[in-house]
Amino acid sequence: MPFSSIRVTAPSDLEGGSTFQTIAEGRPFVVTVPESGVKEGQQFEVPCPFIVSVDPLSISDSSNDDTTSSLGAPEGKWRNHLLSCFQVFCRARCWVACCCAPLQTAQLMTRLHLNWFGNEDDPESVRRTVPTVMLLVVVFLVLIDTFPYLTLLIFGLYFVFILAKARFAMRKRYRIGGQMWHNRVADCFLVLFCGCCASIQMTRHTHDEKDYPYDALAPNGLGLNAPELETKIVSPGIVPTTMISTPEHQSTTGPQNQLNIV
Repeated sequence: MPFSSIRVTAPSDLEGGSTFQTIAEGRPFVVTVPESGVKEGQQFEVPCPFIVSVDPLSISDSSNDDTTSSLGAPEGKWRNHLLSCFQVFCRARCWVACCCAPLQTAQLMTRLHLNWFGNEDDPESVRRTVPTVMLLVVVFLVLIDTFPYLTLLIFGLYFVFILAKARFAMRKRYRIGGQMWHNRVADCFLVLFCGCCASIQMTRHTHDEKDYPYDALAPNGLGLNAPELETKIVSPGIVPTTMISTPEHQSTTGPQNQLNIV
């Protein structure tokens, strides 16, 4: 079934005539912004420079599709079930989750490009996630003897909060029922009563542990050869010229944005 146009989502505010690169059917091509310009997140249609064939049977509600991401992580479902943590009982991943849960949570947040409060942020802020969370652990250990109940309450709620936000972010990124409120409520109870199992399940999802084993000493819990997850946020003051080009400065290389075939 041929399609003559493609719906593209603008990666940022762009002037008319600007160009950026995207991919359809695994083939890169350059998109030219309409003369009226577009706003970040705005969808617009552009002519398809080649014939795109899609099997009609493969078009369905994306929330129910069991597909894979660009790194091979399953979409629409978790890679491992919750109790699969016993499969890695004798490995560092399990012991870090049980003995130093805040560290593994911070590593997971770094991997997902989240800051210490669980919000997606620029790379500079994300690099401070692990040091900030571990500093809070030190503060917790200092205050626990002086204000035991208050310290347990405040820091306990904080760590439940950030792990729950990380799980919400993963549901959204991998389309694992992320828009269903009952899943979010269940996640809150899950991280409250079984945070270790939830953390292990999440760290095993993003990358295949056979190719990219867990590294307890790395900021994101992965080795240097592990590819990073995609992010739309760049450091303040840095213009992603490799993605976007203006009529005065044309560039056709860089990260790809989201598109839908219509």
